[in-house]
Amino acid sequence: MKYLLSLLILFMFFLPASAGQNTYKVLRVLDGDTVYIDFNNDGFIQKDERVRLNGIDTFEVKVSPRLEGQMKAYGFNQNEALTLAYLAKEFAKEKLLNKDVKAVYSAKTKRCSIGRHLMSLYYKDDNGIYKSFEEEILKSGLAVIYKYSNLANELNKFEDLNKMREIAKTSNNYNLVILDTFNGEYYEPDCQYIQGHGSTELIDLKSGAYGYKRAKCPQ
Repeated sequence: MKYLLSLLILFMFFLPASAGQNTYKVLRVLDGDTVYIDFNNDGFIQKDERVRLNGIDTFEVKVSPRLEGQMKAYGFNQNEALTLAYLAKEFAKEKLLNKDVKAVYSAKTKRCSIGRHLMSLYYKDDNGIYKSFEEEILKSGLAVIYKYSNLANELNKFEDLNKMREIAKTSNNYNLVILDTFNGEYYEPDCQYIQGHGSTELIDLKSGAYGYKRAKCPQ
């Protein structure tokens, strides 16, 4: 009996995040499709707790070849693409950050090529009903289908490119800059100096993010 009990405890300890009805807190939002989830419930961000949403793709929050590829694919200029990136991240922060979510492995493999968990997330709305984050951000016009995902066909009906184009037209309403969160200085988004820094965030100066110091991009 004691042996069987030990086996049961061991089995429960190694259950994947998709098993049972367990929920986990989102500790950090990197962008609209990548977050850190507190799988070990210690309140600290761990390298192995990084999650990539399986079925969607959002715009990059930094100027990069990846962002340029997205701009070309959907016909947006840099400011429009960064606006969509910023709003997607804000959407994810509103729905997920510091919230308990259900995290379910939903891809053909549990990890992507760089080791992130490939999962689908479900959060509670104001009525306490769980909703698919992927479906909701697609309907909001802030994400597109990740065409290589096994969920692409299933999620296709939620993608709204027309709404995305309308949102992109509002880009002049935002004053987006790259904030160095370590020293409180901010740079123009296309400053190459700040692109490789890890402690940065895309922010909107018009949304009340004042008190930061403007920095000149080194040549």
